[in-house]
Amino acid sequence: MRMLGLFFIGLCLFTSCSNRHATIIARSGVTTTMPVATSQTVVSSMTIAIPEKAVDLTGLSSVTVIIEDNSFSERIIVVSPGTVITWVNEGRNTHNVTPAAKNLEPGWFPPLNEDLLFPQGSATLTFDEPGAYPYYCTFHGTATRGQTGQVIVRNS
Repeated sequence: MRMLGLFFIGLCLFTSCSNRHATIIARSGVTTTMPVATSQTVVSSMTIAIPEKAVDLTGLSSVTVIIEDNSFSERIIVVSPGTVITWVNEGRNTHNVTPAAKNLEPGWFPPLNEDLLFPQGSATLTFDEPGAYPYYCTFHGTATRGQTGQVIVRNS
């Protein structure tokens, strides 16, 4: 009976989360809205530590992160909610942008794979909710080592 009660409480919490989303704009100009981790409300109320090496880009409406061979031009960026972030593959290798967080955990976002796979590819994502969104390239790293980056979204 206790397990059933815990299951019911968990189900209620899961279904009551607000509709969070991220917008992906593919190279073709088609805009797709996809869900972002529903637990972002927890992250929104937390204090986010900003590393010294972070590049503060708050207040800009759009930002471009250049992907070079085995690195991101700006590894850690700080942006305002609603900033349009475009990753451009200027390297000679294939790349992608994959969330380090697992599906629906805080910091998760839809992976950007298709449009970045080949050189000169690009993909765009808009983060609407404050939080920390670590990512990496699955071809040249892991969630914690190698070609990694992070978007930190904070209210200005």
